Amino acid sequence: MSQEKFADAIDSHQVYISEIENGKKIPSLTVLYKVARYFDLSLSEFTALVEAKMT
Repeated sequence: MSQEKFADAIDSHQVYISEIENGKKIPSLTVLYKVARYFDLSLSEFTALVEAKMT
């Protein structure tokens, strides 16, 4: 999926998504929530998956 389509799906902007991916921005809690909901996860499930990947 393109950044543009993903950004549209979570009601964000492609440039913001790109900046997050490139480490130039830190996503807001609202954006993290929208990402989690996009993948049909709760925010706690989403963060647990991210945490597991980082360890």
